[in-house]
Amino acid sequence: MAINVSEVNVKYYGAKGDGTSDDTLAIQNAIDSTNGGVIFFPLGVYKISAPLVIKRGITLRGVGTFDDIAGSSSKIVLADNSNCSMIKTPAAVGGSATHYMALENLVFFGNKFNQTTENPMVMFWGAWVGSWIRSCAFFDNYGPALSFGGGGCDVELSHIWVSGTDTTGYAVEFNPGTSGSWRDGIMGMHDIYIERTTNGMKAADPTDRTKYGKSIHANRLVRLSITEIHFEHTLIGMDIDKCMSIHIGTASSAHMGDPARESALFRFLGSDSSVVKVETAESINCSSNFNMVMPASGVSSNEIMTIPAGAGNGFLANYGYSEQDGRTGYFLPQSTRVLNQLKLVRNGGWDGQRFILQVDESDENKYHYLKGASERVDIGTRYGKSSEKYLISCRSGEGADPGDAVFLGGTLYVDNRTDAAYVENGGIFNIQNVPVVGKGSNLFERISTVRLGTGAPTANAQFVGQIYVDTSNKNGYLSVNVGSGASDWKKITP
Repeated sequence: MAINVSEVNVKYYGAKGDGTSDDTLAIQNAIDSTNGGVIFFPLGVYKISAPLVIKRGITLRGVGTFDDIAGSSSKIVLADNSNCSMIKTPAAVGGSATHYMALENLVFFGNKFNQTTENPMVMFWGAWVGSWIRSCAFFDNYGPALSFGGGGCDVELSHIWVSGTDTTGYAVEFNPGTSGSWRDGIMGMHDIYIERTTNGMKAADPTDRTKYGKSIHANRLVRLSITEIHFEHTLIGMDIDKCMSIHIGTASSAHMGDPARESALFRFLGSDSSVVKVETAESINCSSNFNMVMPASGVSSNEIMTIPAGAGNGFLANYGYSEQDGRTGYFLPQSTRVLNQLKLVRNGGWDGQRFILQVDESDENKYHYLKGASERVDIGTRYGKSSEKYLISCRSGEGADPGDAVFLGGTLYVDNRTDAAYVENGGIFNIQNVPVVGKGSNLFERISTVRLGTGAPTANAQFVGQIYVDTSNKNGYLSVNVGSGASDWKKITP
């Protein structure tokens, strides 16, 4: 019969803590002896061969520095060939979700090289508000180190160290196996360190990039708030899949990525995550195939405040589009809001920096672009074209003489000293230096497109002052009316 006490020492129930004796039954008896309170583990090494099942109101608490140095902490070790989880909650053994379950100041060692099947080290399933894991370390498990889900995913994690996890899945998983539109879980994480995650092959060298695995799978959470997190020696920091709200304060990584595989600090898997905010992220010494943020189509609001262009040896952050080195694009999801500024920095060569709006992710030839080179800004398209086409080109300078136009159809030139604007045509019509917009006028209300065609224009002009170029006969036309077809246009004569 369980009683009500504030603290139970596992040694009172026969646990040895000598690293040799099997303490499973003694510890479980200590847990079962009370309706709630602290189950205390003095300094020692407690070997178990079956899962410890905790319950509502129970806190497993150790002492020490929660590291792997002998005699420095309360350590729970999985015996050889146990092939099981180490901690389970009621929901993980077929019971109901509940509140107030906790782990504190403990080191868990999964003994992965002496296990033959993958199992989550800690199955903290069905954990509702008021549950937490604090100041704990999880070392060398064969299977996920931490698994949250099972109808309750409301856990606070703080001061957590996960190292040496070997799994075909993730070192930390939220709502594993959950699909459909269901969302569950209000998770808070602070001061998290995840390192040396390998991909289920029990790599002897966890720093071998070809064996890197994945760290976190945030699947269908209502909210995940992370104040500080760091990743090392892993392929993927966090996969985000159909979550409602993700807020990441400070994230960092080092020694991540594999040149032969896609890798990222944050990667979006689902197409309908709602709100994702990354305040600060930085990476060093990562592979050449490493990305800060991978494609995120369908995210309705994404705020990325401070993500550097690159840092450390070989690190590449994929921003914008650069033909010079063959990088892929940095994807901005739907309705993206980038606070302060989105800075696209030229990378090699003198062809300028280009911002690509790709229309079809599966077809790299369907895109529109904004290109900056020297004092010129060009807007163009390749959608449905065999090659890139200019739509409009804008240049700025000082003085009323802009020089030759850049392409057939007219270049818009702005005199920075007077704010007057000119349309130039490279000498084809010889009408350079004719101001079309005066100082103080709204430039883009007057000139927004230059239309190209073969033969004289017959379609309605879009606005008075629009330019049309007959590329076959090298003639230019200016609209003086709207809505009257061919009558809208007047031929420009030298």
